[in-house]
Formats: sequence, structure tokens, C-alpha cells
Amino acid sequence: LLLGMLAQTKIGTGKMIDQISIPTKAIMQDADGLTYVFVANENKKAIRTRVTIGNALGNNELLIQNGLLKGQKVIISGQSNLRDGADISL
Repeated sequence: LLLGMLAQTKIGTGKMIDQISIPTKAIMQDADGLTYVFVANENKKAIRTRVTIGNALGNNELLIQNGLLKGQKVIISGQSNLRDGADISL
């Protein structure tokens, strides 16, 4: 860096408290740029759920800032053919 130049850095502390991470391939994006995933509910239906993504992890995973709860089952394969409320098999 030269005098007057700026740099942006992120320093990880190694501490993640109650963070949810999911595989990158589970994330979908609609025409408006909104990100979502499909979650399997107890009635074996695929439910489209809007999420806010956070930082990327080094192993092809993303942190989820908002939209998912611990224990929810995220669909990570075949979701490009799913529609909200579609029947699924687990």
C-alpha cells in the first residue's frame, strides 16, 4: 500500500456462536435477485424459504444470517425442479 491508499480486510476470530451453514449448492436465486432455499417440512413438502446469506466458508459452505432455524432440513439436490409446496420423498 502506498500513502493515501485504503484496504479492506476481514479478520476471523475463529469463534462462531450459533451459526448455521449450508452447502453453497443449496442456495437459489430468483429473477429479482432474492436468495432462498427449499426446506423439507414434516408433511413431506418443499417449502421455499427466503434466506440472507453471510460469509462464505472455505469448504463450499455459506453462513446463513437470517431465514433458517437450527434443525430445519434444507434440500441440497434437485431443487432447481422444485416448486413451493411440491411433494417430496425423504
